[in-house]
Amino acid sequence: MIGSQTVLSILDEAAAAMGGWTALQSIRSVHLDSEGQDWEPLQAHDIGGTVDVSTFRVATDLDLGAGASRVEMDAAVVYPWPHRVAYIEITDAEAGMLADLSLGSVAIKRLHPSLYATARRDFAAFPPEALRLARADAGAALEGPSVRFRHHAADRWATLAFADDHTPTSLTYADHDPVLGDIAYRFEWSDWRDVGGIRLPYKLRRIIEGRPIREERFRGVTLNEPVSHEKFTIPPLVRAQGEAGRRIVTGWTQRRRAAGLPYEEYTRPQNVDMVPLAPGLWLARGGTHNSLVIEMADHLVIFEPPLFEGRSEGVIAAAKKSVPGKPIRHIVLSHFHDDHMGGVRTYAAEGAIVVVHSSAGDYIREVLDQRRTLEPDRLEIARRDGRQSQPAVMLVDNSIALTDGTREVKLYDVPNSHVTGMLVGYVPDARVLFTADLVSDTFPLIPPFASTIHELIQKNSLSVEMIACAHGNVMPYAQLAYVLGK
Repeated sequence: MIGSQTVLSILDEAAAAMGGWTALQSIRSVHLDSEGQDWEPLQAHDIGGTVDVSTFRVATDLDLGAGASRVEMDAAVVYPWPHRVAYIEITDAEAGMLADLSLGSVAIKRLHPSLYATARRDFAAFPPEALRLARADAGAALEGPSVRFRHHAADRWATLAFADDHTPTSLTYADHDPVLGDIAYRFEWSDWRDVGGIRLPYKLRRIIEGRPIREERFRGVTLNEPVSHEKFTIPPLVRAQGEAGRRIVTGWTQRRRAAGLPYEEYTRPQNVDMVPLAPGLWLARGGTHNSLVIEMADHLVIFEPPLFEGRSEGVIAAAKKSVPGKPIRHIVLSHFHDDHMGGVRTYAAEGAIVVVHSSAGDYIREVLDQRRTLEPDRLEIARRDGRQSQPAVMLVDNSIALTDGTREVKLYDVPNSHVTGMLVGYVPDARVLFTADLVSDTFPLIPPFASTIHELIQKNSLSVEMIACAHGNVMPYAQLAYVLGK
């Protein structure tokens, strides 16, 4: 208790400011029409920046009595390339369904378990529901002028903050991010208006670690419209599908989907195919991101630790099977974007030296220093057990060579308009160059990106025969030169 204030009195004041508990508890269903914008801080050109992802329109329906939700999203995505992201997402107390409409047809499947768990958390983005959840927790406590409570469905702690007029201003969750570890995920409410005698916000912002990732502006809010059962129906065929993966609450999968980027591999078993490119050189493929495995005299060098720990565990296991008995001495990061370095801590737990461009050195050290209490990874566990000291970081400015006296791996910084501090790798004896994002045979070719690779090869007189891509496959360099010439 602070003065005469208790958890219940603060929540009662908030309820009164919104219309009173009786009015709030009378809300059985909600329909929200909104428009807004998405941003992505971990895909920016510079560390600490952000990038515009999309503008969207979305219709959201909540059946609070049945615990069901329906989201109809239609977004015009501008990053990483212009395309449409459109879907219908339905969840109830047991399962979720995704109907993908992006290509103009309907592809229906069971909702990814992480997206399902995160959608269930997002009921609390509706302020009356956040108040109800806080009031339902007998262990809720005061934290200054705020109320801290346990959201048992999300299995996370959350903190409700209030304005001077007692309306809720924000709800901050402890959230897990595969790249950032334990982070603060916040809903912020503003622009309160009267809706049938109940005050509700007409603006909702989502923020991670102080940086906005989404803003919704509501064009219409309707309460207690008759609920169509069909609107929330998940077909038995979809409900019967197996749920591959774990129900981990994280905004990361939502952010990936918002940009139209793959997220399906998260928490699922990883299939890694070691494709030989030359003696002692493999492209570790499988899924959406590749790594390059390079055998040296008494150790391994691996280029690219993408996505999350599960992916790194799969590549490490495949590399050790192909080259038993040789430790991983270096893990090279192409750049700081989250989908290309999310698994770096797993290699650090193996004792590998982390090689990164100097512009990202401080950022990567912060990632390696993170605490991960919500979803402990190998590095967190090794530190708890006293088996891991501070991981070593090697910085690259313009270029550097890693060598065992026989085989050499050259790393080059490639200035480009996609991201700062981009490293590419070149193995001279194999005549193979490895690059991420700038060249790919699965994404649209972007000449300003691809031409930087062509210029690097020409400027340094590199004898490149094949380009191994972090996305996709391997292509002859002559093919790229021909396409750019056209």
